[in-house]
Amino acid sequence: MEDLDDMIMKTLSQIGCSFCKDVDSLALLGIDDIFEAIVRLLCLCDPRAKEIPSLKLPSQMTIRYREATRVADAVKSLGIREKIGYHTILYPNLYDIRNIMIFLIEKLPKDSIIEEVKLLPIDDLRKTIGSQIRQDLNKEWTPGYCECLRMKKERLFWLDNENDPIKIPVLKSGFKRSKLLDHLGILPDSPICEATSFQPQNIYKAPQPKPRQIVQRFSSEIETIQVLDVEKNESLERLIRIREALKLHGDRHRNLIRHQYILREEYVAKAEKWDMKAEKMMKILSNPDSQIECLHKFIAEREERRTGLEDNFANWKRKNSEILGKLKSEKGSEAELETHELIETNGRLKKCISEQKKALGKMKKQLSKESSGEIWDRNKFLSRIVYLANNVNGQKAEISTSLQDCKRLEKEKRNLFGSLERTFTVVNNWLYQSAEADLRLKNAYDLVMKLHIQCSSVVKNMDEIYQMCRQKDTFDDEIEVLKQQNAESNLDQILKDLILIQRENIELEEELK
Repeated sequence: MEDLDDMIMKTLSQIGCSFCKDVDSLALLGIDDIFEAIVRLLCLCDPRAKEIPSLKLPSQMTIRYREATRVADAVKSLGIREKIGYHTILYPNLYDIRNIMIFLIEKLPKDSIIEEVKLLPIDDLRKTIGSQIRQDLNKEWTPGYCECLRMKKERLFWLDNENDPIKIPVLKSGFKRSKLLDHLGILPDSPICEATSFQPQNIYKAPQPKPRQIVQRFSSEIETIQVLDVEKNESLERLIRIREALKLHGDRHRNLIRHQYILREEYVAKAEKWDMKAEKMMKILSNPDSQIECLHKFIAEREERRTGLEDNFANWKRKNSEILGKLKSEKGSEAELETHELIETNGRLKKCISEQKKALGKMKKQLSKESSGEIWDRNKFLSRIVYLANNVNGQKAEISTSLQDCKRLEKEKRNLFGSLERTFTVVNNWLYQSAEADLRLKNAYDLVMKLHIQCSSVVKNMDEIYQMCRQKDTFDDEIEVLKQQNAESNLDQILKDLILIQRENIELEEELK
């Protein structure tokens, strides 16, 4: 169980529970810590559980019970087999909390908890290569000659780092080299044509060509295009700023409308309340004498009801006192018997305590003998472990032999019971046929019938004794389970909650008065 509790605590620390730094065991968790852990696991398992307002239980008992019931219903909706309720969270025991945590951890999605896994060097290399390939695929594609020439892309054109007006457009799949040269205004016999080879080998930066009339013809157009681009960018930025300002003003306007609507509703509600109060006050002030008469009448009726209730209470008390006296007189002898039984059980318990003390003294002596040696020997420990293992194996063998003996005895009992029934049947038939002729056979027939009835009652009693022993064993197991469920601590918590509920009820009654 310790390994299971460690796994649960590790999972809770991974999902971000606040108590994991101070608590390292599942048995040390408080009620608030258990509530927080269950709510966090529910939020990961079911998105609807995010509607739970807080990770801590409130201080008021009514709200406390309501939130605990809500969380228990959310866990039930996931399909847990155990019967849980608000008491499972407010008055927990380790067994139920461990089952709930295991169930919720099994329901967690696979991506909710990230496990730290140490990869091998080859796996780490594959991971880095894959991430680099994904990063390269997400980038924009750059032609090889543009990387070699260190050119930059501006919209649809690639520009040199120098202030060169020549621009190379992005080529499509069916674009031809002659169209590119015609677009740039370069003649086939020019040195630029020789430098603009698209072969991937021995790529060098072409020398800057001499100014030609054809290139100068496009320079003015390029400058006008650049100016237009700058103006477009400026107008676009102005439009973006205007749109953001309009959006901000729109949000403010919507907020003002919403606040105005809320204030109008509050004003209408308060006006209705004041109108109702004004009507009541006007009724009282318009005819105060009639209102005073109504009050005197109500007070008189209340006094009559009070006197009637006091008389009923006195009659009920007198009757109950008579019944209580009779019951006390009848139960006096039973109380004496119970006290006698309690004295006997007390004597038996004292004997058991004395025997346990003697056994404890013997064990202490044995422990002192074993710990008297200054040096601990490894062989002694090994021999002790082997001895315990042999005892366990011997106990297992005894259990198996006892089970086999029980099965054998059950089989013999069935065989004997069957042979007994068959014998009784044969003897009964024979005596019944011959009893009319002889009086002694008739008496023998009566004795056989009595013996048959007694044997059947003995078999029935044996079965009942076996069932009673089985029930005793089950009751003993249930008692041990109840001892493990921290019943005393839960009872103290229930008493504290009861005191808080009574205090809250008194406060509510005072507020109502």
